[in-house]
Amino acid sequence: MNSRQVILSFLVVAAVFFPQFIHAQENEDSRKTYFGNLFLDHEGHICYMEGLDNNPLNRLEYRSDGREIIGIFTAAGENRTKVEITDFNSDGRPDLIYMEKDAGEHTVTKVNFFRGSDYQEHLKRHFGHALRTATHPLIKDNPEEKKRATQIEEGLKALSKMELNRDDMGVYSADGLFRVTRHKDIQLAFVAADTLANALKYIVEGDYRILSQEAQIANKYSLEIKILLGIDPANHTLEKP
Repeated sequence: MNSRQVILSFLVVAAVFFPQFIHAQENEDSRKTYFGNLFLDHEGHICYMEGLDNNPLNRLEYRSDGREIIGIFTAAGENRTKVEITDFNSDGRPDLIYMEKDAGEHTVTKVNFFRGSDYQEHLKRHFGHALRTATHPLIKDNPEEKKRATQIEEGLKALSKMELNRDDMGVYSADGLFRVTRHKDIQLAFVAADTLANALKYIVEGDYRILSQEAQIANKYSLEIKILLGIDPANHTLEKP
């Protein structure tokens, strides 16, 4: 039995006999150890959550469901920041970093940083599924569905024209698609994301004997977290090629 299976077994037992472990983040005592921060979501995925400070809104989340997803959330007054890091093939090398800052009064800025071609391939699959839906025999003759199918086909063609290498990185937008640029913010963001992703993956899939240790992700990787939270999407959303 590998470490991931051991952890899953522990969580299943906890879910049956100690329901409070399902929402361990609500229990101050349970947040002191790595095991106390692990829980199963309603679909049975192993998840992890750790507070960044005493504010329960400021937190780090991790979910493993065939792809690895990290969420970092902070709130201060009307200001909200969200960072979501996605590793589509779970190789410990994140492919997409989504950043969103909300300053209140509908002042929201967003940006997507990509690396390699995995996000491109994900979009191709997504567009392909949408095209199959739009061209279903029951609805394909509907004028609105015909228009949607044409737009999807155009999007697929545009995606297929782009050739991205493993180390290419840059900014993705629905209008401009993938624009390769090695801006220092993007390089720093992926270095920080790599470090954080592997640290959290180790908690879930690593040596189960560390689970009784005090949770230290937020402290040990505070620099990486600050780098990711500190990037301003507004500096990149309007950046020209």
